[in-house]
Amino acid sequence: MKSSEVGKTAVIYARYSSERQNEQSIEGQIRIIKAFAEREGYNIIDSYIDKAITGRTDDRPSFQKMIEASKNHTFQYVLVYKLDRFSRSRYDSAIYKKILSDNGVRVISATENIGENPEGIILEAVLEGYSEYYSKELAQKIIRGNYDSRSKGLFTGGRVIYGYRIVDRRYVIEENEAEIVKRIFDEVINKKKLVDIAKGLNDSGIPYVGGDKWDEKKLSSMLRNEKYIGIARFHDSVFENMVSRIIDDSVFKEAGKVLDRNKHKCKVKKDYKFLLSGKIYCGDCETLMYGHSGTSRAGKLYLYYKCKNAVNAHSCSMRPVKKGFIEDFVVNYAIEYLLSPENITKLANDMVSYYNQFIDDDVQIKILEDALKETETRLNNSLKAIQMGIINKSVADMVSSLEKDKDTMENDLLRLKSKTKAKISFDQCYQFLLSLAYPDTKREENKELIINKLVKMVIVYENKVGVVFYPCDTLNVKANNNDDFGGNGSNDDGQNSGNSSSFGGSNPITFGPPICSCAYI
Repeated sequence: MKSSEVGKTAVIYARYSSERQNEQSIEGQIRIIKAFAEREGYNIIDSYIDKAITGRTDDRPSFQKMIEASKNHTFQYVLVYKLDRFSRSRYDSAIYKKILSDNGVRVISATENIGENPEGIILEAVLEGYSEYYSKELAQKIIRGNYDSRSKGLFTGGRVIYGYRIVDRRYVIEENEAEIVKRIFDEVINKKKLVDIAKGLNDSGIPYVGGDKWDEKKLSSMLRNEKYIGIARFHDSVFENMVSRIIDDSVFKEAGKVLDRNKHKCKVKKDYKFLLSGKIYCGDCETLMYGHSGTSRAGKLYLYYKCKNAVNAHSCSMRPVKKGFIEDFVVNYAIEYLLSPENITKLANDMVSYYNQFIDDDVQIKILEDALKETETRLNNSLKAIQMGIINKSVADMVSSLEKDKDTMENDLLRLKSKTKAKISFDQCYQFLLSLAYPDTKREENKELIINKLVKMVIVYENKVGVVFYPCDTLNVKANNNDDFGGNGSNDDGQNSGNSSSFGGSNPITFGPPICSCAYI
């Protein structure tokens, strides 16, 4: 093992996603990760394992524990077998990598040789994109299969609602519960409060599904569920042959009207997401700017980023900058600067060479072969001990365990060596990069993905915006004279207030880790 470097403390994250995979899948992932860690000098202090849970969701107990543990700053790396073990959703992957990054933690793939240079950063996005595509393609196949089953009136899984049972994959009315359903609808129509209905059912010892207690939420959900009038919905499709009705249409509609009348209408303040929060700084005083909302006398809503010192201490003259403008400006510049047609062609060529060299190198096979050799050596030593008369339960158990490991590794090697090596073509890389270069930037999630993935820091001046890109270390300067800089502020002298700042010129950023150079707009 290499001598551990300072700051190379790591944890393992592994998962398998279905019953068709098994414990061996986890063991195989961990074995390869540990071999990688041994070779590269990572000190593993803990492991987080999710079993039979898909990577398309972030609702994974061990995954969330790992994210929470990163706040304690006890490790600097998360080691995964492949990036798709971390997440099959590019959106979730970007969000959680940003959280980990803020906590000083990086995600490292043991089998995908991804560097920190520009090609490596984009390659990571490509691999995550392919993983998400595979996951969505599989989901579409499942949806098609479920559609066919539902067309035949068959139950396709999920929680069975109150009033029904599943017999031979079909909904069957449970008569006793059906009477309770009718009673509930009648009581609602007769203006009885949901809290009183729930209390009456619980006091009568009538259990809900799974023995749970009744409450207003369960009742409200029941009263809105169209299955009780024989309608089952699946995505955009309606199936009327799956569920036998318990309630008449007129009763269902009247109960819905009662719920609508009783619903408390109150204004809920919208939770506006300021995408540059924690990344946007004032170029005058080098203080963080923060998101702010306000309403004019005419009722028009304004969303701004404001300098903290300009608002609180009145020690800075920087005017507010409109949220929509600055976020669009940064997103569009990130695309223009990093994913220009010339850059796309160069990056696509570099990625093909970079990735296919990794495929040719068969890193995963080499790791397995090294692990197999070590296992065979330990097995031979154990057998020699037995031949010398050292026979006890611990030696016998060790031999049995090593033989199983050896068989598993040999099977994994055969599988890997028999697989056709899936190389990436220039066209694949080029088309994928084009999709990154021309996203629908009106969609909030696409803006957020680009900002989280490509933008490290934004510095606002009176007529310039500085942007720190991952992992850009060159400077480009372009003035911005757009009138959207300045909400209700009055400073409009047109001077470049950022010239004397430590952000300015070719100077490095002087605060906040990590130190990085920036590109000006």
